[in-house]
Amino acid sequence: MTGMKTVSAGKKRLKWSGILLTLLIVAILLVSVDIGKAMDMYSRISGKALCLSVVIYYLTMILRTLRFNWLLNQGTGKTISPGQLLPIVLVHQFYNRVLPFRTGEASYVVLLKTVCQYDVSSGISTLLVARIYDALTVMVIFLIGLSFFAGKYHFAESYLLAFGFILFLLLILWKLPFMVNKSRIMLSKIGNYFFRNKENGKKWVFRMNKSMKAIEKDVSLINRFRSVFWLTLSSLGIWTGLFGMFYMFMYSCRLIPMSLDAFWQVITAATLSIYTFVLPINVISGPMEASWAVGFIMVGIDKDAALASGFGINWLSHLAITVLALPSMFFIGKQTEFFGKNWSR
Repeated sequence: MTGMKTVSAGKKRLKWSGILLTLLIVAILLVSVDIGKAMDMYSRISGKALCLSVVIYYLTMILRTLRFNWLLNQGTGKTISPGQLLPIVLVHQFYNRVLPFRTGEASYVVLLKTVCQYDVSSGISTLLVARIYDALTVMVIFLIGLSFFAGKYHFAESYLLAFGFILFLLLILWKLPFMVNKSRIMLSKIGNYFFRNKENGKKWVFRMNKSMKAIEKDVSLINRFRSVFWLTLSSLGIWTGLFGMFYMFMYSCRLIPMSLDAFWQVITAATLSIYTFVLPINVISGPMEASWAVGFIMVGIDKDAALASGFGINWLSHLAITVLALPSMFFIGKQTEFFGKNWSR
């Protein structure tokens, strides 16, 4: 009982620290922006282009669902349809946006277990592989974007860093089962040392060891050569779509023209904000907008417009995913609580 109270108190502290950090960063950013210029930009937004950006965003949710569906089917051999998985992906994406420090990632694992009766190891392994492909794909697209601006902007250091990061991620992907195995052995040794005289600690080490063996097995099954093509293709579709959403939003604000060069400009500028969002420093609002502004200022967008567009794209994404996540929560609750249906069948 005491342990449960401690966990609950920890969750409350995490939530309130995220809220306070959000308010602090947003306050600092609002002081830095010219409100009049921001309102002028918002007043000139093209409704059609804005709606198209939301439609593109929703299409990426379908692609995310298809990718997770492939990962689960390959890793576990257990069949689940995209229609059964879509509400989970939408709710997971919603929690990723509203919960601080990437704690929303756990919702995917929890929902898979409680709704579809998948093992925790299956959720962790598929999420892990998906995130590696995400990081790799974004960096490849960023590298291509940089090549279009090599003459106009001097990003030689960024080019080298991006190339080095891609090689690093490819190495991780190649050696992922080996790395999981070595991590399991190391954690087991550490756990056995610290809990050598505690029965509950030994049980925890046993469960952890068992789960990590299952993760290693799932990752090995997923990481076969035949999976690379589909995972690469779906990841490219997801992130090309998200960059397309960013592009249409910036176009709707009349900050960039309709051209291929402008699209690559958005890719180059927005990558920093993407990595800020996926790092465990993200909160509801603040870090993403700040890094978005830095990226767009670097490619020549006015500071006030860059900050204002950062707030706009972040809160548009919040609103868009909330519209679909709330009915998905109701649907999941109805299926699991009221009718007791087993989605995995």
